[in-house]
Amino acid sequence: MADLYRSLDASAREIRLVSVEAGKRDEVNCKLGTVSLDGQLPRYESVSYCWGDITKKSSIVVDGQPMDVSKNAHAALMRIRDPNIDRTIWIDAICINQTDVEERGSQVSNMHLVYHRATRNLIWLGEDDELVAPALDTMRIILDEARLETDNFRTFFGEVYDDAGHVPPSLSGFMSHFEVEPFLKLLARPWFQRLWVVQEAALSPLNVGYCGPHEFPMLDVFRAAAFLYSKRNHMEN
Repeated sequence: MADLYRSLDASAREIRLVSVEAGKRDEVNCKLGTVSLDGQLPRYESVSYCWGDITKKSSIVVDGQPMDVSKNAHAALMRIRDPNIDRTIWIDAICINQTDVEERGSQVSNMHLVYHRATRNLIWLGEDDELVAPALDTMRIILDEARLETDNFRTFFGEVYDDAGHVPPSLSGFMSHFEVEPFLKLLARPWFQRLWVVQEAALSPLNVGYCGPHEFPMLDVFRAAAFLYSKRNHMEN
């Protein structure tokens, strides 16, 4: 594995990007390249996920060499891989030499730029289950409520983060006509529990969520969660 990674020039703020070859169900094939954050960058997308159990591994191929990555990283790569065209991404499991402690420490200082300069941040929340589709349905209902209450989100922050604790009369029936538990289960997935991955989303210009076959704007998730929790708090008060 040592000959796969050449040393990065920290003074030039070099990082690696990986081109994930098009495919569908065959093994994941990638090619590594080096670029400088101080130079002209190609279009790339960052990947945000939880490592999960690092003792459970799956194999991919990088520059013709086999590489083991965590099961969750492998699942993320399989999901975001395009069936027709190669996709250039940054993902820590491949783009940082995980056996080089010095490099890992050096690359941490670049993370804010890596995520900020990506065209999109692809967030892998995990595999599908029977609650994901109902969770996304609930999310859309909450967003519809939020649009009505906040003038199509124009007053969203004032409404959601108002400390007065006032509950508008129109909210008297809020949450009485839909089941919130599936959406709460989605928000309880490990990605939402890790501070550093949420910070990655905050740095990124655009966040796209993936959960099994489902794809959705993460802004919708964040808005629905903030609106739901603010109204629940108002009602409890």
